[in-house]
Order: sequence, then C-alpha cells, then structure tokens
Amino acid sequence: METKRIFDDIQLQKATFILKNKHTKLSGLTSSKIRNLAVVWCYYWGKIERNTYTYVETEALLKDDVLLLSVKKIPRC
Repeated sequence: METKRIFDDIQLQKATFILKNKHTKLSGLTSSKIRNLAVVWCYYWGKIERNTYTYVETEALLKDDVLLLSVKKIPRC
C-alpha cells in the first residue's frame, strides 16, 4: 500500500525547520502561558469565522469551563 503525502515540499521544509530550530520550541512555555495562547488563538479564530464572543467570554469558555447559553456561534478551535 502506497503512503499518501500530506505535505508538499515547501510545507515539509517549513515543518522540518520548526521542529529543528531551538527558537520555535513550545516546550519552554508554562501551562498558564499555553492556556493564554489558546484563548488568544481561539478568540481570533472565532473572529475569522464571524462569531460574536468577546475576549472575556472566550476566556471564560476555555479557562473556566463556562457554558454560555445563547445563540452565539461556538468557536471551533
């Protein structure tokens, strides 16, 4: 069975660079920094998808496991 490639050559070069470069490691981040990064990422991803959550609501959803009962679109991160 033939293995299907999921990256083209340029994407593979970029991925290899990220994996080997000491400045691109996420392992130095603390747990709280990773959580903050997730909040920012999801907030802006939601804006791209036109969701109407505020930054504070996004943070509450992710950090405090708060469920907002509304007709707002749930961010998919």
